[in-house]
Amino acid sequence: MKLRSACVRVIALMSLVVVVGLMPPGDAAAQPAVSQGGAARLASLTIVSTLPEAYSRARVRAFEQANPGTRVELITQRPEQILATLRSSTPAQRPHLIWSASAESFSAAAADGLLLGIDGEPQPMGGALPVDQGLTARAQHLIRIALARPTAASAPAWPERWQDLAQGECTGALANPFAAPGGLGNLLIESALQDRGWEAGWALLSGLVANSASGDAGGLAPLSLVFEDAATDPSIEVQPAFAVLARTRLALVAAGSRDMRLAQRFVRFITAPPAAVSSSAATPPADTPARSARRSPAAVAQYLSVDLALMERREPVVSLLARQWLVSHAPQLRQSCAALRDGARRTAMATDERAARQSLAQARALAYGPALPERMLTDESVAQAFNPQIREALRRPRVAALESQWAAAALERHTQALGLLAQSRLTP
Repeated sequence: MKLRSACVRVIALMSLVVVVGLMPPGDAAAQPAVSQGGAARLASLTIVSTLPEAYSRARVRAFEQANPGTRVELITQRPEQILATLRSSTPAQRPHLIWSASAESFSAAAADGLLLGIDGEPQPMGGALPVDQGLTARAQHLIRIALARPTAASAPAWPERWQDLAQGECTGALANPFAAPGGLGNLLIESALQDRGWEAGWALLSGLVANSASGDAGGLAPLSLVFEDAATDPSIEVQPAFAVLARTRLALVAAGSRDMRLAQRFVRFITAPPAAVSSSAATPPADTPARSARRSPAAVAQYLSVDLALMERREPVVSLLARQWLVSHAPQLRQSCAALRDGARRTAMATDERAARQSLAQARALAYGPALPERMLTDESVAQAFNPQIREALRRPRVAALESQWAAAALERHTQALGLLAQSRLTP
């Protein structure tokens, strides 16, 4: 009896082995992986990106929602950091994808044989395809920027024009968009600089900060700027301000025999065409009229075309300038705003109104102009301080010296502006 039972168990076991052995490989791969606790593992994807974090994270969340059971890890880095990350990681530790606008993010990695073709095929060492010929996939994005306010009944009215926030009555209705992390400030800076030029762009940005809410006031400012795709808080409502039409690239990272189908699915998701917009209505952000609250936020009809690759290349310099001029220098900008407002009121009563207006314009240019001329972006001292090929320990003191220099220049311009107003008798 015992022998018969043992034979039955052996036959059953052999049958199971035969069935598993005959199972097609595709069917076996389709079965969900199970962890030791018995729960199905989430499909995992790692992406290294150079895009504004708040925007890219919103797109990652949208992909996860469209693909239930998927978990995406997003790592935000500078373009020159990506190659070091790939070289210092084992194949199993490497990210699946690079998502960037700068060719620098891909070229050196491709030369090292660290990238696959966008079709998933391996590339020969040192002989990878050019980024425009099969190595990367192109994506076009409509990045929507919106004004946000609390849903409470006491919330302020939407401004009629962006310009009202930059040349208003110093009411502090807007939170300083450059004081918060997430990349929106950098995108706003480049939108203004690329569309209006260096001088006029900085004047617009300085005006926004001069009229922004003080951080010492406590509480939240009534209005703020947000990435519309990331605005999921039910306690706020959003109103489209402007949209940025931007272009990026994606590349698959070589990592042995790792399954890249989920990464390719993400590429297809990101490269899907954005919502259509009218190309005849491209206007600068300061002149974009606020939409009616009854209009759908998706109905953005005006946009700016921004070169994200240029933004990524000069981001270290511009970010340091912004931190000095638009964050640390914000109290002086607000003081200048109040002085210019009083000067404008006194201009109409001046004996020589024409001369008074000229002095007021000169004082505004001094107070709101950039601390660094555009030509200095390519100066040797600036280039060396931000050259990623130089060790950080050697660059750090150079950057600190530039930071002190630019802070002194900002304070000097502020002092000159107030002095000019006082000399023209446009201050109390």
